[in-house]
Amino acid sequence: MLFFKKKLILNWVIASVDLAIERAAVLALRGLGLERYRVLQPGIAWQLELPPGDHWPTRLGGIWADLPVDWLLLPQDWRPKLAVFDMDSTLITMEVIDELAALANAKPAVAAITEAAMRGEIDFKTSFAARMQYLAGLPQSRLSQVVDDMQLMPGAPQLLAWLRSIGCRTAIVSGGFDYFAHIVQQRLGMDVVIANRLEVQSGLLTGRVVGQVVDSEHKLQSLKTLAQSYDLALADTLVMGDGANDLPMLKAAGVGLAFHAKPAVQQQSPWSARYISMDKIVYLLSSA
Repeated sequence: MLFFKKKLILNWVIASVDLAIERAAVLALRGLGLERYRVLQPGIAWQLELPPGDHWPTRLGGIWADLPVDWLLLPQDWRPKLAVFDMDSTLITMEVIDELAALANAKPAVAAITEAAMRGEIDFKTSFAARMQYLAGLPQSRLSQVVDDMQLMPGAPQLLAWLRSIGCRTAIVSGGFDYFAHIVQQRLGMDVVIANRLEVQSGLLTGRVVGQVVDSEHKLQSLKTLAQSYDLALADTLVMGDGANDLPMLKAAGVGLAFHAKPAVQQQSPWSARYISMDKIVYLLSSA
């Protein structure tokens, strides 16, 4: 396993600058005999060098389980060379398919299916087909109404700017729609988009997509293909997503980080950012 073969860096970020929470986090570390740390950002982020060992995730998870602390173990000097992101509820604050359903007067039904799929209770392909049928007949011209309301996730521009500054390639790999993903790509200056293409006939959505549905296996294969195209090992990759369909690529990446995900996804993902905003993830990844 990548993280336990060399000297480790523990980066941790406290979601609140409440001094009591800061003291509790530090005291918990002292209980493990870990007292020396470096401040990355006063009141927010810290770094600690750890000896190798596969016991650290369990021990750290135990001492910080009830605190608003997000943390990550990294090999010393690790930096991502390829970062792959889900789009809906990760790079943007909405689930686009739910907003399209609202235009078709079907948001409650579609949102319920979306929630179940995000929790992993329904197979993505099955849930996707069930949701798409509600969009049949929606005029393509109304897609722009969703764009008008589409907001980037707070902190996403700062995280993407930092990734660009270290020479990291960036990609959107989404079970959403490429019409919207290309707009997000332009706003954030990202390199690649892989997403579903809405099928349109006579100016109306058909309720289907063109080609293969971007499901969990497609996402995993896309991660592998992108890494290979840049001559990178999977160990050099960062993946961020929030849904059950992101889990295969989260588990395959060098660093797989579930972002504000459902509990079931957090439990299965290698790492989670449960509390902090996206810009603070820079501190989790600052291993040098």
